[in-house]
Amino acid sequence: MAAISEAILPLPQLPTWLTAVAASCLAPERPTVQPAKPQVLVVDDDTAVCELLSIYLGQKGLEVATVRTTDGARTLVERGQFDLVILDWRLDGLAGLDLLRLSKARHPDIPVIIFVGPDPYEGPIVNGLTREADAVVRKMGPLEALSTAIFKHLDRRQAEPRHAA
Repeated sequence: MAAISEAILPLPQLPTWLTAVAASCLAPERPTVQPAKPQVLVVDDDTAVCELLSIYLGQKGLEVATVRTTDGARTLVERGQFDLVILDWRLDGLAGLDLLRLSKARHPDIPVIIFVGPDPYEGPIVNGLTREADAVVRKMGPLEALSTAIFKHLDRRQAEPRHAA
């Protein structure tokens, strides 16, 4: 038996390219899956506001869709395909409050942030909105206040268990 163990022949040297191919077949790399970006719907009849928020929130890592008409907003809100809705409370044709209530009735787990203007007479309205919306943010305030509210509610939504609609 000693003669057999001493007679082991060395394996032939494989070309480098073949060694690399064999190694990749034996231990394939897992593809890196990028997490989906949170999807935010911005509903505002002001084109400048929609463009500003689309750029700003896109730079914050969010996928942003904007809609300026109440019909388009109603359709998208009913579908509930977004992670968060930013809603101007004063919209032509359909009050923002009505759209807020529609969203909450159909998809109570989707946060809605009301984006209000600087009108000083809106105080009682804003107080009413804070009871129904997840947050109320002033348009004339710093954009960081909006992004803080967005990420607070997205983080909270991610942590909560999802309910079937």
